[in-house]
Amino acid sequence: MTLASTPQAALLTVWVTFTVVALLGIVAALVWAVRSGQFSGQDRARHLPLESGIPDEESRNDLKEI
Repeated sequence: MTLASTPQAALLTVWVTFTVVALLGIVAALVWAVRSGQFSGQDRARHLPLESGIPDEESRNDLKEI
């Protein structure tokens, strides 16, 4: 008698395997991001929303003429 002898046990086995593989993938991606410096520019990133890129009134009037 094997572990996956019933459909419920087979589903559980597949689910646990998928969860472990996904967790290992997430950890590998996090390790890669830290080692390659993906999180090194946090001072710049915190100010990006303030640089909205909304055009000023003169630029908007120029776009309306087109």
